[in-house]
Amino acid sequence: MFASANYLANPRNQNGTNSVIASEGVPIGPQFANSLTNSVTDSYVVQVGDSFRLPGTWDKPKLRGLRGRVAFNWEGIPSHDLIGKSDGYRQPGYIMSIAPGFTYASGRNLLIAEVPIVFSRYINAGKSAVEGPGQSSNGTLTAAPFNPATNFGLVPAVAISLRCVRTF
Repeated sequence: MFASANYLANPRNQNGTNSVIASEGVPIGPQFANSLTNSVTDSYVVQVGDSFRLPGTWDKPKLRGLRGRVAFNWEGIPSHDLIGKSDGYRQPGYIMSIAPGFTYASGRNLLIAEVPIVFSRYINAGKSAVEGPGQSSNGTLTAAPFNPATNFGLVPAVAISLRCVRTF
């Protein structure tokens, strides 16, 4: 069995690049003034799983280092940074996935291959909304309706993860 957890705390506030809010080219209301550049966000990853021998491999020298594995992954971006300001545009939320795969160890080398399959997604719609065509009664632009198809960034439903580790 294995488990790991990482939290990347980045004290930098914004990265200076234009956000999707700035690139839309439409007049913005004051509620979006702080979202013209992208935020440098904190992020976290938690992984828990098991690695197990595959039947029929331990008596074959070339397959002795082959193991099956299955992992539960939870990764995301918080709404507010742990250290420093949290200005700028961000899409806070998380994804959860199950990742079947295998490891192969040979000498000081380790190959890890897995296919994380996303089964749960959440995004904070209020923090990631972009301006829409509607206007409120006082004339300011309102946020576009939250659309999971476009507001989840570039997180694929299924991916392939390959990692190589060499110990010295």
